[in-house]
Amino acid sequence: MALVTLTQAGMMLLQANTGPVTVTTYELGSGYDYTPEATATMLMGTEVWSGTVPAPLAVNANLVEYQIYLDYPLGPFTFGEFGLYVGTTLFAIGSMSELLTKLPLTSTSQGNAITLSIYLSMVGENYNLWLNLTQSTNQLVLPVLQTVDVLPPSQAAVPNIYTIQGASSAQTSYLAYTDTQGLWNFDAYDYAQQAMGTIVGMDSMSVTIEYSQYVMGMTPTYFGEVLLQFSTGELYGVCRYVETTVNSGTTVTLNFATPLAMLPAIGDEFLVFARDILSTTVANLPPATTTMLGVVIVGPTLTVTPTGLLNVNDMMLPVQSVN
Repeated sequence: MALVTLTQAGMMLLQANTGPVTVTTYELGSGYDYTPEATATMLMGTEVWSGTVPAPLAVNANLVEYQIYLDYPLGPFTFGEFGLYVGTTLFAIGSMSELLTKLPLTSTSQGNAITLSIYLSMVGENYNLWLNLTQSTNQLVLPVLQTVDVLPPSQAAVPNIYTIQGASSAQTSYLAYTDTQGLWNFDAYDYAQQAMGTIVGMDSMSVTIEYSQYVMGMTPTYFGEVLLQFSTGELYGVCRYVETTVNSGTTVTLNFATPLAMLPAIGDEFLVFARDILSTTVANLPPATTTMLGVVIVGPTLTVTPTGLLNVNDMMLPVQSVN
């Protein structure tokens, strides 16, 4: 359990800015199990570690994430409190209910990694702050995200691999991973070479392309089947599920379920990934066609065994030969 609050100085910084405040450094301290006060100007305990904070991530138009990542080589030390600083000004302070131990990964010890994600909600002059704490004592124990929409840009991903929950109970969870030099990859989604587009229009909830670039695979038959990833421009590596598409004759608009905090530019490009059929339940499979794999219903002129073997039903076709 953890408690976190903005300081009075942090509130003044937010009220004086038109965008997210850029936190420059963090400190970890030996204090713990106390209620942080807005009047605080420093940590309650002794500093045990400090470092720089990456640029804030706009999760959506009203939500900003600040992240402290303690990588495997760091340690050993224990901490139970943290402070976010803008220069020398304490912006926010947080306290855990117990001390956390950070151990280094060595050839003889497993070590651990810890991620502190501090979320700041801003609506007008109303502010709300909370903390997500992710600990891993095994490099194969991965942080879990509820949706691909909250993945950080690939070049700023720490860690660089996540488990993403399925968009519904009929879909398996899957892995999103990147080398931080390229785009995100997904083990349950296939990339079709022709499924790409160039943006000719956009808003916070959609992008629009020319109809000539549209392919059927861009339209989901269920939510979670299709995801879009920006492949050029300021939003490079940002992902969104495609909820619906709208054909307007000369253009097609791909609509999202989660708004963008920053808009792409005209001419930016994106890639579209389709969910692998085998990673969902049968309820999500589309009907089979002469060109597309899918489900079929066995008609009266066929028989089917428990193993799925189809044969012609002889009782429906009794004629054996014709003279």
